[in-house]
Amino acid sequence: VRAQISHPLIVAFHGAMQDKSNVYFLLAYYPGGDLAYHLSKHGALKTSAVRFFAAEVLLAVQYLHQQRIVVRDLKPENILLDARGHVRLTDFGLSKPRVSCWTQGATTMCGTEPYVG
Repeated sequence: VRAQISHPLIVAFHGAMQDKSNVYFLLAYYPGGDLAYHLSKHGALKTSAVRFFAAEVLLAVQYLHQQRIVVRDLKPENILLDARGHVRLTDFGLSKPRVSCWTQGATTMCGTEPYVG
């Protein structure tokens, strides 16, 4: 999934390498940390920040849907921030590619505890 995605609000993928026991992904570095870190450090965000982050996340998810990709592990830990505070979505390991019909798309239960339930 990762290799077919190219969008300014999604982590840039530069390639992958593999040895006998591991696969390594070459990704861009985003020094702003993840949203989970900022929530734990600062607590609740201001309404203006929530609106800004939500708008950027929705634009990224809209792009993924246009590419027929269903994101199934969207959580604060998978929302990185660049040096200017803009969102970059990451971790598409549980995503489902090539969904042709939204009503018949992903039917399996998956995600990260405690976000699913």
